[in-house]
Amino acid sequence: MPPMNPQQQPPSPLPPESPSAAWKFELSGMILFFVVVVGSYRLANALREPVMQHFSLHGGSPGDAPPWYFITQDFAAGVGGAVALLLCLLAAVPMWRWWPSYAPMMVWMPLLWLGGGIAQSWIIFHACPGLLQGQRVTSRWPTFDSYLNDPGIAQANSLVMGGALAMALLLPQAGHQAQLWRARRRAARAGMAES
Repeated sequence: MPPMNPQQQPPSPLPPESPSAAWKFELSGMILFFVVVVGSYRLANALREPVMQHFSLHGGSPGDAPPWYFITQDFAAGVGGAVALLLCLLAAVPMWRWWPSYAPMMVWMPLLWLGGGIAQSWIIFHACPGLLQGQRVTSRWPTFDSYLNDPGIAQANSLVMGGALAMALLLPQAGHQAQLWRARRRAARAGMAES
């Protein structure tokens, strides 16, 4: 092995610019993205039963009026979805630096899948006072049809879906602009260090 100049860097077996290194790096980001998104969706489903037990939401049958069975199931699913969405948002923050192409998807995809249930849970919380204390006294939905066709829930679902699709269009652009800004900042620092 020839002697190295002190200013010379040792040769890397796989430089970061090589296609195979970039591919391996992107693959690890892709795997992390799928693990977090699929895991959070499974977590949302797994949390439904513990939420129902914690707030004493069991009871009722599908034919009851008011439709407490469906109201409580949807409320518990929305609470679990909120926890799962929070997990995705927390994971997206560090991913934005290392894998900026996957971080926006980690925000808008779970919002698209889980956001409607979260909004519906919020509406249920406000429309059924005493629900968290295990009391099912009043509801603004006297029948299942009135619950199923509630215009407030439909509007909330539409707003969430529209917001998620807007994020799908805008967040990748924001990520690209952030990458360009970081590259310019690094170049400016390198220029200042040389002078």
